[in-house]
This record gives sequence, structure tokens and C-alpha cells, in this order.
Amino acid sequence: MAVLRKPAAATRSSSSKPNGAEVAVTKVKNVKNMIGKKKTQLSKDNGGSGKAKKRPAAASLQESVNNVKMGSMETEHIFDDDAASGAAGEDGGRKDAKRDKGKAEKFKAMKLAGSLPPYVLDLYDKEADKKESPRAFRTTIINSLFKRCKSGRYSLVDNSPLFTEAKRVFEKKFGVDLKEAYPPLVMRGLFFNNSQAAMDRAMTAGQIQEIKTEEGTVMYTFRKVATGTERGCETDLGYKKQRRGTPQQAAQLEDLFNTLEWSVDFKTVDPSKIQPDDFAPRDLDSGHHPPFEREHEAAEEDSNEWNNEWKNLKACYMHAQKILSDLRHVMSFKEMPGGETICKQSFEQFIKVVAQKTLSHNEAVNAGKALAKTAKAVV
Repeated sequence: MAVLRKPAAATRSSSSKPNGAEVAVTKVKNVKNMIGKKKTQLSKDNGGSGKAKKRPAAASLQESVNNVKMGSMETEHIFDDDAASGAAGEDGGRKDAKRDKGKAEKFKAMKLAGSLPPYVLDLYDKEADKKESPRAFRTTIINSLFKRCKSGRYSLVDNSPLFTEAKRVFEKKFGVDLKEAYPPLVMRGLFFNNSQAAMDRAMTAGQIQEIKTEEGTVMYTFRKVATGTERGCETDLGYKKQRRGTPQQAAQLEDLFNTLEWSVDFKTVDPSKIQPDDFAPRDLDSGHHPPFEREHEAAEEDSNEWNNEWKNLKACYMHAQKILSDLRHVMSFKEMPGGETICKQSFEQFIKVVAQKTLSHNEAVNAGKALAKTAKAVV
């Protein structure tokens, strides 16, 4: 009976070359050995526990979207105002104030929505570029413009001196946009020299438009823009401080007013008049009129006296000017003011009139001085 035997494994000499399969197996073993050594080293670095740390779980889709949004916002103008101009070397390495991220997001949202005041935008977009550090100035604007409420929301607060002055300066740069409307005949006569063809060309070009009023009247209108800038400087300083009172202070004030024992009968007391029996002395109430009316009458008497004295002084001044003119005429032309020849009788009469007017003038001046001195003593 024949016996089947397994053929002996062929031996190869040390000089024979390995085939491709053996080379691949050797490389796989080497890679496994390297991976094993790396894991051993990582386990030693993690405290010798012998176990590698797990990879963190992948972020959710919403977190990824938020990260992308925040990354894009940080590269925009709101978070890096002077990136293009070299923020690192612009201020000589000076460290700017830290910008509140929540306030910056609120500012950007309101700016995109167009809900920021125009003077704030002018301060942020134009005035900031004139500063030594535009980013630091914009950071000051953003941090000062909003206040965080207890609910976590941000409210706009523009009553600080920075925004008050910016509003005053911005409102002096004015622009007026008006639309004027005229009836057809008036429009054609005023602006087109009664030329219908010229008016039609303006309508075709869109420079004037036809409208109708509420009554149905046809009118023609055009746009008129007036711009300008008011130049000047206005500087002022204001300071305001207030403090909320405590309940204890309110109670103390209430006790204080209760001790005064004030009482007013609103049904019988006329609020427009002060009662003589309660507020005026008896000697002032001797007449038939209330004190206020008597005081008003006295003021009118003083005013009339001043008016009379003023009129008298004006009349004396006019006479003095007339006398001065007559004297110059006599000295210049060697004749009387009326043209008569100078004689003893006419000259004596002229000098007598001058003396009388001068005496009246001096009396009026002295009376005015006495009245002014009396008024000053009373005050």
C-alpha cells in the first residue's frame, strides 16, 4: 500500500533573494511596531495609565456654524478696524482698551439695520480716522454707547459728553432736500420761458414730475437740494449729578413737613392772590386795594416820573444843540441866526434866550441826578 507523504519544505540558502510577499509582510510588521511604540510613549505622557486618551466628540452642526460666523465677524471691520493699516506698528506697540464683544455685536447688528443715530455713524466712520489710534477710539465709542441690563440685553445710552458733543457738531453740518411743486402755467413761465417743448424735454429726462394733489389739481414738481456747513467753535462744560433718595430720607422729610403745620384751603383761597390778613402787615392794608395792586400802581407812578424826566431831558438837549448851532453861525458868518445884522438889541435878546435855555437844561440835569440817586438808595 502506497503512503502519501508531505513534501519537505524547500530550504533556501542565505544567498537567495526574498520575494515580494515577504518584503510586504516585513514592512507591515515594522509599521505595527512603530505604532505600538508611539502608543506606549503617549500612555507614559498621560500619566502612565497605559491607556490613550479618547478623541473629543465631534462638534454639532450648530456649533460649527456659530464658529464659522464668529470667525467671519472677527475678520470684518467691526473687530479689526485698522488691520489694513498695520495695527501692530501703528501705535508704537501701545495696547488698546479691550472691546466688549457683546456690545460690538450689538453695534454691528444696529449698524446693519440702520437704527444707529446718524451722528454716531459719523463719529465712528469719519471722525475716528482722524485720531491717533482709530481702533482705540472706535472701541471707546462701542463700550460707551451701550449698557447691559439685568435681563442680559443691551440698551443704547447716548447721553455721555462724547455723543452730546458729536451730536452738536453733526447737526451743524446740514443738508436740506426739498421738492417744490407749481401749476403747469407757472412752472412753464418761471423755468422754461413759456416754452412747452423745453418743459416736455425736462419731463422726458425725468427732471420734473407730474403729480396730483388731494383735491385733484395737476402740479409739476422738481427736486431741490441745499447743502452747507456751518463753521465755528462752541465750547461749554456741563456737570450733572443726581442721587436716588432712600426710604429713610423720605420718611425724615415727611416728618419735617408734618412739624411745620402748614395748611391751605384750596376751596376758599384764590391762588392768584395773596390774602392780606395772612401775609401782609396791617399798615400796608390800610387802602382799599390789595398790596400787589398798590405795588403795581407805585411802580407805574415811578415809571411815569422817569418818563417825564426823560422827555424833559431830551427837550433840553435838543434846545442845547440848537443854541450851539446858532452860536457857531454867529461866529462864522458875523450875523444873527436869522440873517439879521448884529446889533446891541438883537444880540442882548439872543443872549437872554440862551441863558434861559441853559438854566432850564441845568435844572433838568440836576433833577435827573437826584431821581437816579433816590432810586439807587431804595434798591
